[in-house]
Amino acid sequence: MGFDPAHINILDTDQSYTQQTTLKNMASGIYPLPLSLRKHMYPPVHLQQNIQSFIDRINTGITFLGSGNYHYLSYFLIKKIKEPFSLILIDHHSDAITSDFLHCGNWVAKALESNPLLISVLMIGVHDRYPNLLKSQSFSDKIIYIPTSELNCSLLPKLNALTPTLPLYISIDKDALKDESAKTDWDHGCMTLAQLSDILHTLRKHTIVGVDICGELPVPKNKEACQLNQTANLVILEALQAKNNVVPLHPTNTDDDGFFPEKSA
Repeated sequence: MGFDPAHINILDTDQSYTQQTTLKNMASGIYPLPLSLRKHMYPPVHLQQNIQSFIDRINTGITFLGSGNYHYLSYFLIKKIKEPFSLILIDHHSDAITSDFLHCGNWVAKALESNPLLISVLMIGVHDRYPNLLKSQSFSDKIIYIPTSELNCSLLPKLNALTPTLPLYISIDKDALKDESAKTDWDHGCMTLAQLSDILHTLRKHTIVGVDICGELPVPKNKEACQLNQTANLVILEALQAKNNVVPLHPTNTDDDGFFPEKSA
């Protein structure tokens, strides 16, 4: 199944969407990650095939992952892509620090090292330290940067010039945003919500093969922060769905495995 921006998946990894009622009502599927697979930041090797099997059951669309501690789930989502593609990473962190085992801070590095269909990565909004920090890595020639210092009036022309022509997978961590636009448990960048919306509107001109979004507070600490994150999520959805006549799909009941089945609008 191809990418459908009307198909909104919510992975319940850490209860971070509990109070995001509007977002949940728009979802076509809410998928509780089994407790045995809910590994904070680090998925053990012996569980990774089970995680992949779980992810493979989810239709391609816009997938919400929970907090940034579960951003490593993107590694499993992009393994479902069966054609050469480029990754657009909108994040204040590169998630490309090399280490022996998969975690939320190195899933991009692991994907570049192991997934032959991932041809290049465009990182938008990352801290300015990363181009220098990663230049010695074996995959450094596959990474293009628009760091925080370049989030200015020339952003969109630069984005148009640098965006790869291959199909795109977009992965968004809301810690790229200023902390007045979202609340996460990581340090924030300086991107405005309007800039993020403009970036996504621009990327929608290209072929998109999937999107995921993280950057929630893991178990919301206060209602105001939860509503702020929901507002950001809804702005992101509006930008991704702008070229489509989208009718939200509303889940009603779960099947025997706790999955919300897809239903026609």
